[in-house]
Amino acid sequence: MPQEVIETTGEIVRKKNLFELGQQLEAVFDSLDQVDGEFTPEIESAITAWLESVDLDLDQKIDAYCSLIDKFNAHASIRKAESDRLAAMAKVDLNNAKRLKDRMKQFMEFTGNQKMETKYRKLRLQNNGGALPIQWIAKDGDFITVLPDEPSIDSLPPEYVVQIPSIDMEAIRSDLEGGVELSFARLCDRGQHLRIS
Repeated sequence: MPQEVIETTGEIVRKKNLFELGQQLEAVFDSLDQVDGEFTPEIESAITAWLESVDLDLDQKIDAYCSLIDKFNAHASIRKAESDRLAAMAKVDLNNAKRLKDRMKQFMEFTGNQKMETKYRKLRLQNNGGALPIQWIAKDGDFITVLPDEPSIDSLPPEYVVQIPSIDMEAIRSDLEGGVELSFARLCDRGQHLRIS
């Protein structure tokens, strides 16, 4: 299909087709990848120059700009999914390594070996450092049951529970909305966000 041309002052200028516009947009996107996604002044300038160079009307430029936003959102979704998949695989690997290490420890304890050495490795059973671990138990007379998890806070005596202070945002908002003047906070506008559909 022949390219559309525009007659100008003695020059013939070929309009860019959509494929070429897409390539330019892709080049801007690739530039962002090279700087870890950071919007540097150079990238901002490249996007501005791209928008100014594209021979489209305003509606088409806005659509093209929104397409770039859509592309970033799509890439983010793909990368998030891949990140979650890799994180799940890493968790499986770590669990497998821990199981194997626990089995080796049990073998050394069973055989009474505190130290073992191969051509490439040295293994040693060592006492753990730090504070003595706490084991959660339930007492019923002389009968003691070891609990698999830590008890609920409500079941412990208050002297063994630390209260961590936190800001009560709902109380502050309620007072401000009720007309109470506070010296440390005030309500502000919700602001706006851009919705693209």
